[in-house]
Amino acid sequence: PDYGYFAAERVMSIPGAASPLFIGAAAAAEAGYQIDRSLRFNSADSASLSLGSYSGSGTFSCWVKRCKLGSAQTIITNVAFAADDTLNGSTAVFRDPSAWMHIVVSSGGTYVNGTSVGSGSAVTPSAIGSGCDLYLAEVHFIDGQALAPTDFGEYDDNNVWQPKAYSGSYGTNGFKLDFSDNTSTTTISEDSSGNNNDWTANNI
Repeated sequence: PDYGYFAAERVMSIPGAASPLFIGAAAAAEAGYQIDRSLRFNSADSASLSLGSYSGSGTFSCWVKRCKLGSAQTIITNVAFAADDTLNGSTAVFRDPSAWMHIVVSSGGTYVNGTSVGSGSAVTPSAIGSGCDLYLAEVHFIDGQALAPTDFGEYDDNNVWQPKAYSGSYGTNGFKLDFSDNTSTTTISEDSSGNNNDWTANNI
């Protein structure tokens, strides 16, 4: 189903920054883990996800493909692209709208595709995607822990960063949004971590 500009998109597998969206079966098998869906956010529609009042802080992990460059866009608290296309105040710029990238932010630092790009801070979830033009996939929040990017991804034999299944605890307030149930705008933002911290999809 297509929910306007805020839509579920089927993703066969999500590779590293320089690779295309769809990769061959051999590479997908090598990665060992497949992400099936992403969600598109369009700022013109004021599309976002919200959770209401929330407490807790920890590690945030997601896969992102940008749709608009040169504008400030906050994915979630403490995770933002600046107008110069840097991420979280780092000096690295991210200007390839065809590439998926894996972002991990915690008190231990900010990482893109397994590589440190700057300092970080514990993330406290608030609205997701408000004012953004991008795709998100495999969104994790791990409450009360500072985790490494290797908890969510790994390099394959071609040295391309690939997703892997997260096997740890989410903590009391943690969540996972995989956008797997696109039956309706209510089910699309359900928490699949087991904590039932479901989000509300706005302006879809």
